[in-house]
Amino acid sequence: MRWHAHDFVRRDMDTCRGLRRSGAFVDVDVMWGTGGTGHMHPGASVPFGMVQLSPSNGGDGWQYSSGYHSSSNRFIGMVHTALSGTGLPDFGDLLVVPGASTGRGGGRLDLSLKHPQECAVPGRYVLALSNVMIAATASEHVGVQRIMWKPRAAPHLIFDLGWGQGSTTIAHEVIRVGDGISGWRKSDGFGRVPGTGGTARARRTVYFSCAFHSRAAFEVLFEGTQAIVSWDVNSTQLAPFVVEVQCALSAVSVKGAEGNLRAEEGGFHEVAARATHTWQREFSRFSVNTELPMRRLLMSALYRTLLTPNLLSDADGAWPPAMPRLDDGIGRAYSTLGTWDTFRAASPWLSLFRPSVYTDVVRTMISWATGHRRLPKWLLWDRETNVMIAYHGVAIVADALIKRLVPPADIRAALTSINATTSDHYNEPVAQRHAAGERMPSADTAGGMPEAVSTGLEVAVDDACAARVLTRESMSHDRHASGTAARLAERGRMYSAYYDRARGYFLGTGAAVRYGPFAYHYAHRKANDFTEGSALQYLFTPALTDPDGLAALVGGPDKLAIRLESLFEPRRARADLNARDVTGCLNHSQYCHGNEPVHHAPYVFNSLGKPWRTQYWIDRILSPNANLYRTGPRGLPGNEDTGQLSAWLLFSALGFYPRDPCSGRYELGRPTVHRASLTLEGGGLLNIEVHNQRTEHPYVQRVMLNELELNQSYITHEELMRGAKLEFFMGAAPNYTLFNNEET
Repeated sequence: MRWHAHDFVRRDMDTCRGLRRSGAFVDVDVMWGTGGTGHMHPGASVPFGMVQLSPSNGGDGWQYSSGYHSSSNRFIGMVHTALSGTGLPDFGDLLVVPGASTGRGGGRLDLSLKHPQECAVPGRYVLALSNVMIAATASEHVGVQRIMWKPRAAPHLIFDLGWGQGSTTIAHEVIRVGDGISGWRKSDGFGRVPGTGGTARARRTVYFSCAFHSRAAFEVLFEGTQAIVSWDVNSTQLAPFVVEVQCALSAVSVKGAEGNLRAEEGGFHEVAARATHTWQREFSRFSVNTELPMRRLLMSALYRTLLTPNLLSDADGAWPPAMPRLDDGIGRAYSTLGTWDTFRAASPWLSLFRPSVYTDVVRTMISWATGHRRLPKWLLWDRETNVMIAYHGVAIVADALIKRLVPPADIRAALTSINATTSDHYNEPVAQRHAAGERMPSADTAGGMPEAVSTGLEVAVDDACAARVLTRESMSHDRHASGTAARLAERGRMYSAYYDRARGYFLGTGAAVRYGPFAYHYAHRKANDFTEGSALQYLFTPALTDPDGLAALVGGPDKLAIRLESLFEPRRARADLNARDVTGCLNHSQYCHGNEPVHHAPYVFNSLGKPWRTQYWIDRILSPNANLYRTGPRGLPGNEDTGQLSAWLLFSALGFYPRDPCSGRYELGRPTVHRASLTLEGGGLLNIEVHNQRTEHPYVQRVMLNELELNQSYITHEELMRGAKLEFFMGAAPNYTLFNNEET
């Protein structure tokens, strides 16, 4: 690779490595979570951008959900969309394969990827292959590649519309237009269309417009799903050949993609500089003082939380035809909304760090409900995939209403969306059973369904959130809302109907028998009554919104605390948890941090009058010895799930967490930082200072907010957003009188 020493090439790689070694990106590891089960991509993007210009390994296994895995040395090209840590594969649109053969060729090239020859920082990705150098950057709608072939190569690019990551191309079109090509790709991927009994796959269309800039003329040859672009270059040339490829995407139309390309025009250097500035601005709002490994984890986590949701509207404000808009016709549309994962921490983090984006996300969800009669469950591009259980869009919209992040003009539409979702005929049979005061039969009995108990418990959480917000808004917006709120509050307590007092767990009617005697520790994806978890893990689901009710159900706070402690006891968890999503089990216990159902569990101790146990277990989870969060490609304990694992880490390291997803409260925990500062969107500051912070001081002695000692185990969103100084005082022994004067 002697040609790699050429000044023009070295500049791209050296610039990327320089940004990685110093400045705002020194602590941001873009490769974090690209190995193991993290399912992350290392591609170039800007915060919440539509484009993720990322390398693809061409793998089709579960670990390739994002299209990339650090264990692979295969490279098939660059794609313009990539999912961020999901448990199912999709996207991978508009694959661009650089060719350097002596002829045009026609298939994808399987090139060798050497990881030391790639560099990734926020907004840039650079890769040196044996005969081609690729530098990638992005704006919100446009991906820009600068591709250089070594001397005497026959340069060509294959635009392959037949490729998709876990999706199938149904139809496509590509034509030559001016100095480039344009077209569209329609595909189906994960998920099913609601109301079709699971028979119709969710389909989406990606429109694109690409422009080429080089010193030579080009030709386009169309073969099947491929457009092969070649340049007429003298085969005896002694200098590398360079082409710049700018591809804009749209979810609206080809004209929309062309408009996006014009709106975000600029060469590679200009677009890359803008991307760098955008990321630097985001990181400058978050300052943290702590040990180096944790600081790098936190800055990398912040980066992950800003990758999704993804912008879906065009630069001119146009929305996809399948996305209805609110009457005012303003605001940006967002997608990649996996609510089952994000309602727990990722969405609350967005409400704290980027509330303006959160408001647009919630308005997108409300808008969707105006045309589709329900809030989205898992919105991918402009299509509902119907993946996962319950209807956690309700919890997210309720959270936004409680935090006053829904514009006053949209409150009525928000309430209508909640009412429609909780009563929609598309909803799970579980919701209908609950409305009749009945629990759902077990998966192994007549009329039952897989994951019935998990669905029942989580639907109750969403109904409880709906009841709260309808009760609060009933006086000013809907005189009938109070009656609806009362019915939903009753449904929010329906989890108690699933409790089997003899066994001490939640079960459906009729014991599951197909898998042998009942086992509280067994988990399998859709194989029994639970979703990616066990009966023990789901025992604590009602504590999301009703820890007092759950405590009363199992015999009181002390008994619930004992049951909760058992979640953390070693018991050879991986042998019993036969589900690939259930990973990151702390000391072989049933607390498996790599998946979402247990994320709130350590904070439940606060509600049981034992905050020192919350502090103890947070300390253990975040301990380097736990090996759950660590630097490097394999550093995540499970699927990142569009920011959820990172948001949990950010909240918990700062010392508070939204255990209840629709209360506007954050439970206090055990911070791991020394100091931290968040610059809020309104200009205020949230300062966190931890006194006597040492490894041997895991317990909180007292907490002060704005120099006043707190007597409750939580702080509110409103208190933080006004700007605040939050102080923790740490010690070696538990303070058993901490928060004893708590008022609820």
